[in-house]
Amino acid sequence: MVSVDGSRGPGRGADPADCAREADGDPLWRGLAGFAAVPVRETRVRRELAARLLASPGARERLAGGARGADRRAAVLDVARLDVAEAGERDWTRRAESWLTAVRATWWESAAFCADVAWTARREGYGPAWRLTVADVLAPRLPPPAARARLHLYALGLRYDFRCDALRSLFAAHPVPVAALDPYSRALHAFAVLGESDPAGLGALEAVPAAAGDDVKTLHALLHGLWLGVDLPDGPLRTLALVGHPAFAVREDPIAGYREACALRRLRRYRAATAAIERALDGLPPGTEESVRRDLLRERLVITAMAGAGRDRSGGR
Repeated sequence: MVSVDGSRGPGRGADPADCAREADGDPLWRGLAGFAAVPVRETRVRRELAARLLASPGARERLAGGARGADRRAAVLDVARLDVAEAGERDWTRRAESWLTAVRATWWESAAFCADVAWTARREGYGPAWRLTVADVLAPRLPPPAARARLHLYALGLRYDFRCDALRSLFAAHPVPVAALDPYSRALHAFAVLGESDPAGLGALEAVPAAAGDDVKTLHALLHGLWLGVDLPDGPLRTLALVGHPAFAVREDPIAGYREACALRRLRRYRAATAAIERALDGLPPGTEESVRRDLLRERLVITAMAGAGRDRSGGR
């Protein structure tokens, strides 16, 4: 599945060779190495292996502790994503927070993890805003990973439902100034401002990408805001500049291609827009959610119709 962030399945996956080297004869780590060796697209097999790993006594605590070693970390986070997906409507936000706290997740790990599990929950019909409240997010004296996880999850729920005003209000009530938050949280705030077509959000485009480095989740939040906003000064050109970020040069990213095509259409560069949307469609991996494919096909139809209308107005030239 490809999400609004361009993610594909449960994260980037671990290096199975690294996990195998760390197995050391322990059944838990051997099982983790076997899990890491299964391709990400094999969702059913990975789900079964993750459930088997987590069935042993104390497995969650041991895996969380083992995740502090770099070689195992990606695999453990992949297991955690599947565990959250299995939690169901009642407990999934609590379980996500628990994992991120236990592994002492960084802001970029929290961003990737929360974006993936929040998108999956929304697809299943129970987004983060159903399970969390503003009071939960603003609760005092939470461990930093837990506080960040709640903010990321709740803000993502508002973002995916396009509740920009509620998202701006959330950040206005937060005790930490937006400028002092992690780059992904700052990007989610910028999404809300841009999504309301407020040019004030353009200031984030100057600062957040530099702070985020090559984190594509952060870049996608900014692209999403530019896409949603209307008549933002140089909005399409700013979109094209973000799509040209080096982080997108090292991976196929059909959602970035979709944003590029929309920007080119707004600039009336229809031939380039058509090429961009075709690349995005070709880049969709097997198993992509049908709603994502429909969005891309709809954009292709819009580009074609506008290009045809432009030819008609110019007398066929």
